[in-house]
Amino acid sequence: MTVALQPRFPRKVDKVGVTHVPANSGGIVLARGEVTGVVMKALVRNSGDIYIGGPDTRPYSGEGYCLEPGESFRVDISNLDGIYVVSCVSGDAVTWASVR
Repeated sequence: MTVALQPRFPRKVDKVGVTHVPANSGGIVLARGEVTGVVMKALVRNSGDIYIGGPDTRPYSGEGYCLEPGESFRVDISNLDGIYVVSCVSGDAVTWASVR
């Protein structure tokens, strides 16, 4: 018997948002909800960098995956609450879209 495997592609953009990010050490949760992936972009007008981490690797200024203004990041993840963000300048923001 032959079984044809079908790749699983995201079906639709599920949620979108803009998260204003504080400069609190350890960051904040990006958002909440089940997803299959998310794309984030630091707004071009930001004054500083945004750092990305997770529940076990919380970001802080200078530590985490760095997004400079205008840069983007994509990750496959099952829940948005697994992404933490922190800003070097309080009030800078990331825009994001999740897929399911």
